[in-house]
Amino acid sequence: MGVTPTDATQVLLEIDYRSEDDGAGAWTVGPTFYYRQNLQTHWRIELKKDYHESVGRGRIDYASETKLSVGVENLDAMHGQFSNKGIIHSEGCIDNIGNDEPIGAMLEDDWYFRTEATDWGYIWALPENKKNHPKYRPFYRYVRDLIQGFNHNLNGWIDWNLVLNTRGGPNHAFNFCGAPILVDSGTNSAYYTPLYYAIAHFSKFVRPNAQRIGFDLSDDSPLWTTAFLNEDGSIVLHSSTLKSKRLVARSRLRERSS
Repeated sequence: MGVTPTDATQVLLEIDYRSEDDGAGAWTVGPTFYYRQNLQTHWRIELKKDYHESVGRGRIDYASETKLSVGVENLDAMHGQFSNKGIIHSEGCIDNIGNDEPIGAMLEDDWYFRTEATDWGYIWALPENKKNHPKYRPFYRYVRDLIQGFNHNLNGWIDWNLVLNTRGGPNHAFNFCGAPILVDSGTNSAYYTPLYYAIAHFSKFVRPNAQRIGFDLSDDSPLWTTAFLNEDGSIVLHSSTLKSKRLVARSRLRERSS
């Protein structure tokens, strides 16, 4: 976005000052579009003074600079530095989708489980950086980001686009994107993609104010796993695997098998 840490600091302070002058009370604000690799650099500058503790105290928003990793080391480091700040992933997206795919390919469930999707750096990244932007399987990339992110101090996860048309637009930059729901205005129909169900597995069962809880996996487990305790006492266990074959798993809670 072309915004430096210093620029963002001034914007946050201006918002904070105006909210105090207007008697609006405490605002929950935070900068957006900070890539995970630069997350700590930005916030070291923006939160280096004591009075910044009143600014953005609710949320730290960020996006992903590479599809190779979730950036858990940066999430953990940020939580360690600013444990009173929540962290929200603000820009989940499959972009540049369909640029080298036949139109309509992403209207089939199978597409989301194949190594077909490309991201914004697939086309324009410098040759030495293209390795950070390989093709990937969309469904598994979403699930990995959700589970591993929540396991490393992520408080929320937002998709960039809820609904797009079947081409992945409209888009002023012509880097057509994926979305959980794709609509066809000509036939008045909607396609709920596998990405929708990946997110719904969390949003349906993990309720507001839920707390993430610990768990143990066997050393040879092929599962990505996370767990939550809802306010009503219910426990939610999310597990997924990249394995294509069917797996049988056993969970144990307080010495009771289920």
